[in-house]
Amino acid sequence: MSTILCFLQQLLEEGKSASMLNVYLAAISACHDKIDNVSPGAHFLVTQFLKGTFTRFYRLNVADWLRYYKQLALRRYGSLKTVIVKYKSILKKRFECIFEGVAERGKRTLLNSIYTELYITEGNSGEVNNEHEVRQIEMATKKKHTQETPIKCNDVFKPLPGQEKLSEQIRTVLTKGIAGIGKTVSVQKFILDWATGEANQDIHFIIFLPFRGLNLMRKERYNLMELLCYYHPELRDAGDLEGKYTVLIIFDGLDESRLSLDLQNNQMCHDVTQSMSVDVLLTNLIRGNLLPSALLWITSRPAAASQIPAECVHQVTEVRGFNDEQKEEYFRKRVSDQNLGSTIITHIKSSRSLHIMCHIPVFCWISATVLERMLGEASGGVIPTTLTGMYTHFLLLLISIKNKKYLCGNEESTQNLLESEKDNILKLCKLAFKHLQNGNLIFYKEDLRECDIDVSEASILMLMVPLERAESPVPSCVSMRSEDSMDHFTSVRMPSPLTQDKEEGCAALASALCSNPSTLRELDLSSNRPGDSGVTLLSAGLRDPNCKLEKLL
Repeated sequence: MSTILCFLQQLLEEGKSASMLNVYLAAISACHDKIDNVSPGAHFLVTQFLKGTFTRFYRLNVADWLRYYKQLALRRYGSLKTVIVKYKSILKKRFECIFEGVAERGKRTLLNSIYTELYITEGNSGEVNNEHEVRQIEMATKKKHTQETPIKCNDVFKPLPGQEKLSEQIRTVLTKGIAGIGKTVSVQKFILDWATGEANQDIHFIIFLPFRGLNLMRKERYNLMELLCYYHPELRDAGDLEGKYTVLIIFDGLDESRLSLDLQNNQMCHDVTQSMSVDVLLTNLIRGNLLPSALLWITSRPAAASQIPAECVHQVTEVRGFNDEQKEEYFRKRVSDQNLGSTIITHIKSSRSLHIMCHIPVFCWISATVLERMLGEASGGVIPTTLTGMYTHFLLLLISIKNKKYLCGNEESTQNLLESEKDNILKLCKLAFKHLQNGNLIFYKEDLRECDIDVSEASILMLMVPLERAESPVPSCVSMRSEDSMDHFTSVRMPSPLTQDKEEGCAALASALCSNPSTLRELDLSSNRPGDSGVTLLSAGLRDPNCKLEKLL
């Protein structure tokens, strides 16, 4: 650095202009290695030298100038270290706990106490799989993993085997995975390990931006730092992020985005001080027009991942969930009573459909929650062995928690619990089906009001809305008979009544019959009387070429 500064001093004494000094600096930066992790032209000492060139420092010789600015730099970098330590401490507190469902007051679950490493691999070609996600899971479990190299969560920005010699830096990583497979928890673990000094210490700042939060700001205008500081006010102490630090920005849940993200046609912008819509700001970040030195990590469900052009992505990874060993590890960590944990594992293994579904971490959590309660207490109930049974008991458990925690009620029978929440459940089913048809994964207050749902009353019951979006929509009020083989996940029995509004229920069912692809093969309507208008609607669905129904009762 002293050599570069002496050269600049010489140019200055020869009468070279400031613009000419910048030309020389650009040439030096292009062929010189980084100094203190930044290019020579962006180095703090160089920028300060240029600022002082035509002020009171221009008469100082280089030795005096270096001594002065080294003292200034030490104070600055000491201050930066303090900012980073404080920032890491804040993120550690924010991400060290994991909240599963309805958290009990005063009870915190540390992420590291239950975290189980997920099976992550290099992503596929990017083709969209239109099959139901549950069936995708079954297919994935049948694949042999011998030719795939697992990727650790903390290594997603490292070159894969065979890519070490590639000259292009991995700037943007796209991580795909179906609902509940563990994408967000992987991000949480990555951030926590960075904040506690366990991994990726070459990164100065990690900035977490979830799309479900960005959706609420889609009508606002910000410049880049305003947006980043909105989520992380501590960044104000770091100053300008461009070129000075290694920054990682994480966009979590692309599939939940309500932003248009038109990367082809949105306005182009390179000015970090210019205010623009959040949508335009994000597209310029992804394109590399803003903060081109920043690392980006985007998580998404597979169907939405195609929104990001291939040329903007340098590495694709896929979260595949738990393998069989990781399933057992999760239950042993999640259930504190080891004997009970072993009993739960044995029960899960006894049902092929449950064991396959435990490939999804969120289903492991649902199963652990239900079975820990049922096997650990003398409940006397029938232990669920099917997907429907597990979801039903989970629903009853949530209603019971709501009844006791929020309404100060007592233990009630299953029938009484269902009867007390019948209206709410039907409204939530209507909400879920309506938005699943439109491809919406997140519900907002205005969506609840449209379905006549009291926002305050429904806050706890929202957990009952189907946790998994069906790519082949099926009305949320149906009962699915899922037997040991996932190949039988095609039989539906409609309870009585179909819905409170027969015509509305038949319309929803007709839509499911003609969805593409449709996996429904057997339909039992023996307990329903759809009426003339309902029969007309169902007939239209049955005539649709996409309908694959084989048996109607």
